[in-house]
Amino acid sequence: GRVTNVRMPLEPITKANRGYAFVNVETNGDAQACISALNGVEFCGCRLAVEVSKRCAPHLKTPGVYFGNALRRESPLPHHGGLPSDRGPSAASRRSG
Repeated sequence: GRVTNVRMPLEPITKANRGYAFVNVETNGDAQACISALNGVEFCGCRLAVEVSKRCAPHLKTPGVYFGNALRRESPLPHHGGLPSDRGPSAASRRSG
């Protein structure tokens, strides 16, 4: 089938390809033919996953900046084990004090 549009999302800062693309074709039959022919095919060392989009419309563009609650950003996350936190006194000085 005939490809009518291709959109390859890029990382906002590096402009690197995110590893996927959106391809539009003329008909549903063309789309099914593309899926049948290309899904699972190896291309440039990568296995292609070709499927119908799960969304009816694209996501809204974001500026790459977090606009959530400022108070949550400023408060440190609770430490739940693992590596010692890089905030405040070291784990060794907390144990000795």
